[in-house]
Amino acid sequence: MSSSAHRIAIFGVLLAVSACSPRATPAVAADAAPTQVPAATPASLQQPRVEEITFQSGSFTLVGSLWLPGGSGPYPVILLNQGSGMDARADNGFGLPIIERMLRAGYAAFSWDKPGVGASMGHLSDTRVLHERAQILLDAIEVMMARPDIDPQRIGLEGGSQAGYVMSLVLSMSEDIAFMICESCPGMSGVDQSTYQSLALALCTGTAEARSSGGRRFWPSSTPPAATRPTASTRTTVR
Repeated sequence: MSSSAHRIAIFGVLLAVSACSPRATPAVAADAAPTQVPAATPASLQQPRVEEITFQSGSFTLVGSLWLPGGSGPYPVILLNQGSGMDARADNGFGLPIIERMLRAGYAAFSWDKPGVGASMGHLSDTRVLHERAQILLDAIEVMMARPDIDPQRIGLEGGSQAGYVMSLVLSMSEDIAFMICESCPGMSGVDQSTYQSLALALCTGTAEARSSGGRRFWPSSTPPAATRPTASTRTTVR
């Protein structure tokens, strides 16, 4: 073999070897800074907590609790509304298991003492109770919307019984409500519901008058309507 042919053969072997060899990893400069993972901010490390909030609605001074979940906001929030009766925030404590479920799902929860109950001041009118409660709820929504840790696009309502009338009234007055959770809410007018309730109680308790009249005297018409079915605490006053 000639010397030139020998050199060509060696060159071909070197090309084949280089093609099969793994590619070298680019060298990293000794003084190059390592890739930094963004440090968690204090807001992203928040623990579940409860904050006491005082706000005004007309002549009423309302005091309630805002339960906030852990993690970082802004959070969706659910405003809890009691039924009729003199109830404190969180339905006198019976609503706490529901609030705990909301917190675990990442929702904040806001509930307040009714006027004249607990720390809240004032007295609801017998003739305007639904409208007064609706205005209180509207003002509570405004309080939530003003907070940077609350998502104003995800404000919801929850309640039952008389709260069904209150929440429905607010829905007709505000476009800031994203959703509503109804529990045993009414499906008829307040007059019809109250009349049906009186009749049902009379029949269930065995009142002789109700049984003998068949309940017709309870109704303005001849046919009754169908039945329907925290780790840290702070206080804030909104002025």
